[in-house]
Amino acid sequence: MRVGIIQSSYIPWRGYFDFIASVDVFVFHDDIQYTKGDWRNRNRIKTANGPVWLTVPVHYHTVSQRICDTLIDNQTTWKSKHVRLMREHYRHAAYTQDAIALFTHVLDDMSCSTTISALNIAFTRHICAYLGIGTKLLSSSELEPIGTKTERLLNMLRKLNASSYLS
Repeated sequence: MRVGIIQSSYIPWRGYFDFIASVDVFVFHDDIQYTKGDWRNRNRIKTANGPVWLTVPVHYHTVSQRICDTLIDNQTTWKSKHVRLMREHYRHAAYTQDAIALFTHVLDDMSCSTTISALNIAFTRHICAYLGIGTKLLSSSELEPIGTKTERLLNMLRKLNASSYLS
């Protein structure tokens, strides 16, 4: 059993999905420290005027805050801004309509995505389905690993009967 474990990202890159497709079980490492200014809640898109950041506002309170506990701040119009920027800058790209439909579907169904982890996992699940990637997807918070850094990792791998680990 090949197991891959990586933190979730907002709108992951292509290689993220290649990685998921290369394992039998993929684990979103979401019960670890949330780091500000990282790829958990933001990503960049290319525009004619250079890269532009798409950032999901979150409630950040403490350095010990876990990714799976980091709530999205929906007091701003970030969702409509992200969709508008995607439409505006990618209107002539191949598969834009598919991408926008998937993107808006996940954003419109945010009732189950109150945390950045849940949102990122929802995006990844939908993109995997679109790409025909059937890898089993779990989150580390579901596995409830115990111990410190390496022990936690080994604990998850044992629970999943892993024969090999990719990172």
